[in-house]
Amino acid sequence: MFVKSVRCKTGLSDLWDANRGFVKPGNNHHIAIYENEKGELTEVCVTMWEAFERVQQGLSIIAGTHPEFGTLKISIQQNEMFVFDLTEEELNDAIKTNNIKLISNHLYKTQSVSEGYYWFTKHLAAGSISDLKKKTIEMEMKNLFSIRSCSKMNGIKISVDRLGNIKI
Repeated sequence: MFVKSVRCKTGLSDLWDANRGFVKPGNNHHIAIYENEKGELTEVCVTMWEAFERVQQGLSIIAGTHPEFGTLKISIQQNEMFVFDLTEEELNDAIKTNNIKLISNHLYKTQSVSEGYYWFTKHLAAGSISDLKKKTIEMEMKNLFSIRSCSKMNGIKISVDRLGNIKI
C-alpha cells in the first residue's frame, strides 16, 4: 500500500503559501541598523516575508547598503550572541587567554526583536520572554528601547561555533 498524500496541520491560520513552503508574515527576521554620512542611525525592520522575497530574487537577506539610509552598521537577529560591558580589546584578551568565565558573565542572547525594541537575555537563561518576565530576573535581562540606545550600547556581536570557539 502506498501513501498518496499527507496533510499537515499547524494550528496557524495566517500562513502564506510560498510555493516551496509556508511563511508566517507577521514575524520579524532581523533588524538592520544603517548609518549615513552624518553618523545618523536608521532602523529597518525586515519581516520573514521580505527576507523570503529577497532570497527568491537572489539577493542577500541582510543588505549591506540601503539607498536611503547608508551603510549597514549592525544587524540584530533572534538567537544571535552579544557581549555587553566589555571593550573590544578586553574581549580579544579574554578570547586569547581563554577566559571563558569573564566572557560568560557578559554574554547575552538576542531573545526577540521588533521595531524599536531589542530583548537580550543571559545566554544561560532558559524560557521565553514572557516566562522570564514572570520570574522577574531583571538582573539578567537587558532591554534596549530605541535606536538611540543601540548607538550608546557597547555590545559586540559574536559567533560561537559548535565547539564553543568565539569569533568577533
